[in-house]
Amino acid sequence: MNKHYCCTDLHGMLDLWLQIARYCDKTDTIYFLGDAIDRGKDGMAVMKNLLLDSRVIYLKGNHEDLMADAVAEVLGASYLDIFHTWMYNGAQDTWKDLSQYADGSKEWFMNKILAMPDNEVYINPKGQHIFLSHAGTALDYEPYELLYAEKEGNRYLWDRFHINKPWPKDKKYKDWYVVHGHSPVQYVTRRYDLPLQLDEEMRPLIIEYANGHKFDLDLGSFDSKVVALFDLDELKVTKYFYMKDDVDE
Repeated sequence: MNKHYCCTDLHGMLDLWLQIARYCDKTDTIYFLGDAIDRGKDGMAVMKNLLLDSRVIYLKGNHEDLMADAVAEVLGASYLDIFHTWMYNGAQDTWKDLSQYADGSKEWFMNKILAMPDNEVYINPKGQHIFLSHAGTALDYEPYELLYAEKEGNRYLWDRFHINKPWPKDKKYKDWYVVHGHSPVQYVTRRYDLPLQLDEEMRPLIIEYANGHKFDLDLGSFDSKVVALFDLDELKVTKYFYMKDDVDE
């Protein structure tokens, strides 16, 4: 009860979200770090469930960002030539479902996305400061490094440059942590020269890196059919959830 959890990158895997929703207590808080939509077939259903669940603090992901720009383009509010980029990133099923909505409902989703925060800081009962965002970040970026971090856009949604940086030695960061998604754990382990952690069924597990101060929760759920529910009060996974077809009843 009254726990603070985190999950990310569901990418249309509705069954995984429903398992998490049933597992969590009505008094719990669930930070979702973005990318509910695209790749999987039920992205709009996942997004709608998250938006309507009062326990959820929904942070914007890069796929939500793409969707908002693409819908604005379709509705004639802007012309960013972004729709095809969105499709290229696996949005076909998302757009198929969204296109069934009236324009007013499309605008409702777009306005919800535009109002989403791109980061939050949660301080747990142990006094640990946990920086939450979709892509993660470095807390000690130099101004010139921000040019690399922001080359794709909002760094809290797109940045992968931070993965290469070691955790700062300054003591003021001793009780700070970063929890993120966006970059599948396979990518981060290669960049950080870490072994990929797998369960007994050869499915990926989350990774802890940067001297134990960063946690990557992106398990590539669309492919792996697994998602982690991360306990922000204890800084560890509470439970891994698997698609029902992938587990024995």
